[in-house]
Amino acid sequence: MRFLKKAVSKMGTLTRWKCEECDRYIKQSYNMEDLRVRGYNAIRNIVVLVNAIAYFFSVHM
Repeated sequence: MRFLKKAVSKMGTLTRWKCEECDRYIKQSYNMEDLRVRGYNAIRNIVVLVNAIAYFFSVHM
């Protein structure tokens, strides 16, 4: 049982790490740190748009 808990915890950590690396790559590739917006909704909309574009290119190209 203890081994199973450690394995599940490790899988969750690896999945989270992969997601964070993907986000970091997208932010650096599209220079998202240099964007200037006025509010949280604008940031959220831009992040959704850029993630959709990155997904499209990774799946369809």
